[in-house]
Amino acid sequence: MKAGSFLNPFPLALTFLLLLAVARLWIAPIRSSFWVDEMVTVFVVHHDADASLSIAPQVSKSIYYGIARAADTLFGISEEGYRIPSIAFAALALLLVARLAARLIDPHAAWFAAG
Repeated sequence: MKAGSFLNPFPLALTFLLLLAVARLWIAPIRSSFWVDEMVTVFVVHHDADASLSIAPQVSKSIYYGIARAADTLFGISEEGYRIPSIAFAALALLLVARLAARLIDPHAAWFAAG
């Protein structure tokens, strides 16, 4: 990386656009359709020994429900609480894909991969 490359306004503008897109597409709809999407997750988190789950006991022991249990412990039963881990892991995946593209292709390819 060049000495003064962080002062280049182009990556700054792209960073702003990426943050704007994340805010609009990930954060703004955080309260939409919660009970349609997460109703089963709440049931499994709170009733993991229920007879209806006896046919597939591995379901409640998956990593997904462990993370949902942690979110439930930290934030309670709330739309935001159950979606925070999802948003955090999506952001981590976005970062990893961008870093991979920058390393394997070109540093500027990270923006293309993240977009």
